[in-house]
Amino acid sequence: MFTTIEKVNFQQAVETWNQGFSDYLLPITVDQKALEHRIESLKLSKKL
Repeated sequence: MFTTIEKVNFQQAVETWNQGFSDYLLPITVDQKALEHRIESLKLSKKL
């Protein structure tokens, strides 16, 4: 099921992000502050 970041606990969004990149040669992980910064700096919508 798909939902927006706006509708979930933000920690869930962070965990989902980290799981999505967990099988990379060098796993990419972020914390809440880093993901929030990425969303804001790229002007991404939490509603979309």
